[in-house]
Amino acid sequence: MSDADDELIKAAADISSHDRARAGFIGSMTMILGGFAVLYGLLTLVYGDDIWRFEGYQGNYTTALQLPGAPETWGVGFTVVGVWALVVGYLARSVMLSVAMALLAIMFGIFASSFVIDAIRLHAPESWPAALTYATLAVSMGTRARLAWVTR
Repeated sequence: MSDADDELIKAAADISSHDRARAGFIGSMTMILGGFAVLYGLLTLVYGDDIWRFEGYQGNYTTALQLPGAPETWGVGFTVVGVWALVVGYLARSVMLSVAMALLAIMFGIFASSFVIDAIRLHAPESWPAALTYATLAVSMGTRARLAWVTR
């Protein structure tokens, strides 16, 4: 075997190793994003108003609480779609994972938007960090949805 052959074999092994690492990272991020939705949804269902309402306070969560049945409505939505994302992610069902992650992206995007509305309408600067956090999650979930779709 020549030196060129050895280099090709090493390069192929490196590509394979990087591919496995990427697949592991993508799978881990899928579980983290889905798990976050489930845990946040469950916290919202278990603690409800206690974690979203503050006596006489107008700011964070004010707009999100205007959804009928809130906060439990948010909790059910996040939990159900999050569990769906975890299951289809584990089963490697790309199209279904794409749909689940897209739904989570939309839900968390709307959730993030409610904090932007609170920050502007209620002059509540404490709402900006939540808006940024949930928007980042929404974009991450949207990115994962796109990756699942293009690799179906």
